[in-house]
Amino acid sequence: MTLAPRSIALVQGAWHGSWRWRHVVPLLEQRGALVHALDLPGTGVGPPSGLDLSADAAAVRAAIEALPGDGLVCGHSYGGRVIFHPAVATHPRVAHLAYRCASMPQARTVALCHRRRPAARLGSESMSAG
Repeated sequence: MTLAPRSIALVQGAWHGSWRWRHVVPLLEQRGALVHALDLPGTGVGPPSGLDLSADAAAVRAAIEALPGDGLVCGHSYGGRVIFHPAVATHPRVAHLAYRCASMPQARTVALCHRRRPAARLGSESMSAG
């Protein structure tokens, strides 16, 4: 059985902030995950500066590099576009991408652009080892 990643980066949609994940973070942490909910530049907090996909992807990449080990990156709404950006999706420490109420890229595009490890179940039994 493949172990689920212990590190999880949560990427909100446009006009949201890290607060969007306030109900999800404690549930994941109870299962042993190290969770980082991001505030993307230009969305969520601070003065609105407009959406910049490359800047948002760079912020997610930096968050991935700050988390220990391989991880899962979950994008909500606009965050799904951000996590599919090559700066995020091809990062060697991204084990899985998850889309929450987000448009998913076409399967053929994913197969051509990204390697993926087998899906793992995020549960207490899958996170207890390691």
